[in-house]
Amino acid sequence: MNARARRAGRIVEHRARASGQVEIELARVLRRRKELQELSAAARARVEAAIGDATAAATTSSADLAEGYTYRLALAKRLELLLAQDAQARLEEEGCRRKLATARTELRKVEMWRDRLLEADHKVAAALDQKANDEVSARLARES
Repeated sequence: MNARARRAGRIVEHRARASGQVEIELARVLRRRKELQELSAAARARVEAAIGDATAAATTSSADLAEGYTYRLALAKRLELLLAQDAQARLEEEGCRRKLATARTELRKVEMWRDRLLEADHKVAAALDQKANDEVSARLARES
């Protein structure tokens, strides 16, 4: 194996590690996104339950109404925050997917380059073997 093929092998290893790191990052983002979706669903259910409780009460004091309104408002703000975080995570996921596609493409390019170098080395070695075999055959033919 020549120096170029060894260098190509090292580059392939480096690109494979880089691709693996992007895959790990994508998995982290997907896990975070799933958590945010679960939290958002739970927050949405709490908001809907709080709204249902507010409309079910027949008569309450103004203090209870103010407290209920503040509670519902806090729940709605929490839901809004979770939805914004989920949107940010979705953008991060899309970015990771683009980076992963690029990393895999670059890895494949370098693998193909390395494979072509190795194939050329094998062809040269096979040609040298064939030439040596031909020379031995020719020498044997002359000696006979």
